[in-house]
Amino acid sequence: MLGKVYVTPSQQREPSAQDCLHAPSAASTATSCLAVFKDSPCAHTFVRYCQLTCLTEQCVFGADEDKLKAVMEGDSVTLNPDPAQTQGFIEIQWRFKDNKSPIAYTDERKQTYPEDELFRDRLKLNQTGSLTITNIKTKHSGLYRLKIDLNSGPLYVDYTVTVSESPSVIDAVKGEMKMESVTEGDRVTLQTDVTKLHGDELIVWRFGDEGKLIAKTDIEAKSSPLYEPDERLRDRLELDHQTGSLIITNSRITDSGLYRVKISSSKQTLYKRFTVTVSGEEHKLSERMIVHQL
Repeated sequence: MLGKVYVTPSQQREPSAQDCLHAPSAASTATSCLAVFKDSPCAHTFVRYCQLTCLTEQCVFGADEDKLKAVMEGDSVTLNPDPAQTQGFIEIQWRFKDNKSPIAYTDERKQTYPEDELFRDRLKLNQTGSLTITNIKTKHSGLYRLKIDLNSGPLYVDYTVTVSESPSVIDAVKGEMKMESVTEGDRVTLQTDVTKLHGDELIVWRFGDEGKLIAKTDIEAKSSPLYEPDERLRDRLELDHQTGSLIITNSRITDSGLYRVKISSSKQTLYKRFTVTVSGEEHKLSERMIVHQL
């Protein structure tokens, strides 16, 4: 979906496709486009009704990467208006999808966030109208509509945000590395060192160099933890609901390897890595013999 900019129509009749077919297509910016269309039925609705039939993509003002955002769960995203469009604004409002009520608005002096469970404690609006969404989830994917109230009338800008589930590999260079060595059959706890979860965390655990998802929970959604059916770890994983730590019961040699966790919230994003080594029972007996000889 392309980003769009359009102005409020001032004419009663919506231009038809036939009307638009006769509109000039030489304009390449919104300003020149309006000038070209000033005497046509498309004058005040050139993007909404005419961009596909008249101009294809020439006058899709804002159809650039800034209007199309692709992010991963747990990341932050900022939607930045063009300063040229917001200059001298009276009020700026942001809406999500078809909601009639704004999720955030500002008159430059004050930023306001109406009560909205979907975006609770996630939004930050600055004085220029830029909107930042923290700890974003897949449910926040969709259309974000910016309304800029100007002396000349309202201007609308559409942004499309696509949120994908956590990537297949958590960045290997991020996070403190810890070493855990246990004997086969022991219980292993990979401590996140989080003293208490705040209630909006997304916790993702991955295993191996390929970063295979093994456990995931969305604390805010209050859903049960998801444990992926990895044959090596089947029915032996537990998540600590207070800290997000991962517990491996009845450890096996095949559990050895790299474990990564990403804990994202509206406050911060935490990365940790663990190298787990599970030794066989014969290794334990060997150690006992060495100690006995000493």
